[in-house]
Amino acid sequence: MSMNNTSGMALLGIFEAIKSSGGVVKNEPQLHEKLTNMIQDGADKFQVISDWDESLTKYEHDGRNVLSCCEVVEVSEVLSESFRKQCEELRNYYHQFEFSKTMSRTDKLPHMVQWRERFHEALLKEKLTSDKFLRIVSESGVELRDGFEEFMRMLSGKAIPLTLFSAGITDFIEQILKLKFGEIAPNIHILSNRLEFTTDGLLTGFSGVMVTSNNKIEAATQLADSFFRTLSSRSNVLLIGDTLTDSYMARGLPNVKNNVKIGYVNRNVDENMNDFLEFYDIVLPLNHTVDVANTITAAIIN
Repeated sequence: MSMNNTSGMALLGIFEAIKSSGGVVKNEPQLHEKLTNMIQDGADKFQVISDWDESLTKYEHDGRNVLSCCEVVEVSEVLSESFRKQCEELRNYYHQFEFSKTMSRTDKLPHMVQWRERFHEALLKEKLTSDKFLRIVSESGVELRDGFEEFMRMLSGKAIPLTLFSAGITDFIEQILKLKFGEIAPNIHILSNRLEFTTDGLLTGFSGVMVTSNNKIEAATQLADSFFRTLSSRSNVLLIGDTLTDSYMARGLPNVKNNVKIGYVNRNVDENMNDFLEFYDIVLPLNHTVDVANTITAAIIN
């Protein structure tokens, strides 16, 4: 079978997966061209960049909301009642900025940074230990999207880089992966907010570039030389996110040739669909799977 026939069959399978997942594509010819290039270039030119919370994890499961990394910590009964109350007050106050329809992204930025700084300050006062943190994660109830294990298997099997670019907590994501898979595969890179513990296991601070829900453009730019340059030979990107700013996560990558973006709309579909279609190639409303990402990945690596 010729390459053109193979690519054609793979493309048909991808568009069928999008349809069966309830997905919407704004510009089919453009997506067709990008996917054709990526399939022909193969696994060696391919990488994945994804958000974590509500992108690779579910936003709800069995009728309950699935919390983000930070939300899990904020409400954990392992920590004090005063800490939980303070986090609730911070969230109630800063939500007006995070979800504002009248403020620009740049106007929101200082408020989101301030929120994260105040959350960090409150957590440090708790004198959190690594043992308590592991208990918080193990009791978190985080649910990964259906098909995630297959996604991980395909990527690790071909040593395809998976960069998790998250406003959450690096250590939290690492522990979820360890609980699920027993280890963190060497193809996984996590760009998030890392906790710093002493040798005795006491939280003393945070390290690395601060990542919030609204500053991924700036964070990606800061990480361009120190991290993204190491991936410069992989010019084809599959990007997965659930906010408009997630669509910029590949901004720091040099030499991007094709960038296919999958955006999950997890709530307020009628209100958000048009905006997401401006930022993403494929938009998946109220979907709990990574079926589309799996189908694209399988077509490229096979």
